[in-house]
Amino acid sequence: MSAPRLLLALAAVAALLAPPHGEAAPGCRLARIAEWPLKPDREGFAFDGEINGKPAVFQLDVAKSTTLIRRSFLAGLGLEVRNDGSITVNGLPSGIVNIGEMRIGTMVRAGFQALAVDGVQSENRTAVILGNDFFEGIDLELDLPGGAARLFRPQGCEDTVIAYWASQGAGVVPFTSVPLHEFEVQVNGKAVLAALETVGPWSLLAQSMAKRLGVTRDTPGAAVTGCNRRFIRDGADIWVAPFETFQIGDERIRHPRLQVTDFGRGLRAPQTGSRLGRTGSDGPEMILAVDFLSTHRVLISRSQKKLYFTNAGGRVFPSIPAWGCDKGFREPMGNRAIGDLDEAIARDPGDMAARKSRAARLGGRAEYDRALADLDEALRGEPGNPSTLIGRARIHLEKGDHDRALADFDAALRLHPENALVLAWRASVHFDKRDYARAIADYGAAIERGAQVGWVHADRGIARAAGGDPKGGIADLTHAIDIDPRSARAFAARGAYWNRLGEYDKAIADHDVALAREAKNKVALRSRALAHFFLGHFGYAARDFEALMRVAPEGQSAVWRYIAFARDGKDGMAPLRAFADGHGGEAWPAPIIRYHLGQIDRDKLLDSAADTDPKKRKEQECEANFQLGQHGLILGDPAAARPFLERARDACPAAFVEHRGAIADLSRLQ
Repeated sequence: MSAPRLLLALAAVAALLAPPHGEAAPGCRLARIAEWPLKPDREGFAFDGEINGKPAVFQLDVAKSTTLIRRSFLAGLGLEVRNDGSITVNGLPSGIVNIGEMRIGTMVRAGFQALAVDGVQSENRTAVILGNDFFEGIDLELDLPGGAARLFRPQGCEDTVIAYWASQGAGVVPFTSVPLHEFEVQVNGKAVLAALETVGPWSLLAQSMAKRLGVTRDTPGAAVTGCNRRFIRDGADIWVAPFETFQIGDERIRHPRLQVTDFGRGLRAPQTGSRLGRTGSDGPEMILAVDFLSTHRVLISRSQKKLYFTNAGGRVFPSIPAWGCDKGFREPMGNRAIGDLDEAIARDPGDMAARKSRAARLGGRAEYDRALADLDEALRGEPGNPSTLIGRARIHLEKGDHDRALADFDAALRLHPENALVLAWRASVHFDKRDYARAIADYGAAIERGAQVGWVHADRGIARAAGGDPKGGIADLTHAIDIDPRSARAFAARGAYWNRLGEYDKAIADHDVALAREAKNKVALRSRALAHFFLGHFGYAARDFEALMRVAPEGQSAVWRYIAFARDGKDGMAPLRAFADGHGGEAWPAPIIRYHLGQIDRDKLLDSAADTDPKKRKEQECEANFQLGQHGLILGDPAAARPFLERARDACPAAFVEHRGAIADLSRLQ
């Protein structure tokens, strides 16, 4: 396949690089071609683009030679697949397709050729997986902690350190072949041939290598984490075990817990070139995957055949014990489409593998009732199958049927009580039911069984705070951030609890990080706006409430946006009136909006706060008194505002933002 012509929709930004310690590098220029924002994906990360004007989701696979495009995505584009069936990819017939225009950010490629395949990935969201043919002549930076991929074309940099961001120096290892990018690491002080992977979530060590290092499934602390059907047709367990050290370049990690599996011949392919001093190797003995990339900033310099990297913080090799490849947890993972599965089930209604496979695909399309029907039938054919019970529990959860989800998770845990992943899922159901004590207990049990991943600690932290222990919640969320510093959710939640404790500067700092990672995070926007308001930074508060209204417009935020603008001396009336015109109704907080618009008076507002439910009446009276106090402050009449703010301070529930807002305003009036 000939190299495609690269077009730039934006002029490349060239930068003269300086190596570490400020030494000059005459003649070395690194032209930045493009920067692509990355977003989380089941397999790690993805990015958006277009094919012939049609929006598409992309992944990249640095271990693949050729770019793949999902055949079903081609429907409606009028693109012809040539030589169809003459090429085989993953055991499936493929053909060549000529893509008119592929656009990703500022980069455009015309006349690019790819292989059309079925089932690029199981979730059917990714349209294209970019292989190494796309990156010919390009050095690729993967900055997952910063949420971006960057493409460079180096000029005259053969002998220059090009990790431009690393003022304190970067790790570097040479790699050999493309596409596998093989390089040497050390495990327990022994050389191991590794390869980089950008589509697999977990790094893996070959079982044969682990055995040579003296680590087996009987090693104390070993536990099953999953089932590998990628390398072994009939499946091989993935298990995690403690090792002494892992080292890449100058970076050494002590006491890592590495996941191990039988590679079979999955990565063995004819290779040429150096083996880094090794002989007799049949292929890589370790894969460094997205968990490694998530904690490092990495530059794959194809021009120099070097891998540059710096550690960005966080647990490098997280793991969560789950289930292996025993009969109860076998799941069909074929690429058959729903139509093919329909035909298979019509021929043999007792084909439970086809039913479970179809249920998984129907669930992905939100056809929950059809998926449940298949899973019910599968359980009649295979009573007590744990994986089917879990699949049905998750469908019930998607439908919002928490009780049935709990029943299925309970049944699965009776069969596999040590399954940390199912414990964590069951905890999330308890959390949704606001049964925080049970949620905390299940999250704790999952952690005790080895669930050392950020989201489990974060979820327990949120459950602890929701259950009345914000300090305990902050401790768990801090641990979650230590494991996964990329988590906008953990930073946003911790910031919200700092806010609740009155630590407004800490809250703002956490929300700044959360919003840098996820600009539309509603929790962070609202909590940062409130923290600024409580500190008297009304202009900043108005800015954040304005951003929040663009993401999730609703009445309470509209009111807070108005008073923040008004307290900052700006005109907040026009946007409040515009909101009121577009959102009718009498439900609370509509009376507050009408009061600020001058449509009802103070007595009418207080009358509107009354309710037959004593709890609701207390809450609405709290909000009404706080807003009456704000009205006095907006008019420049603190004497009129004070009694209403005092009522809000004394009568509002402590968890209400009006309670903290009243305290903050009263302290400024002293």
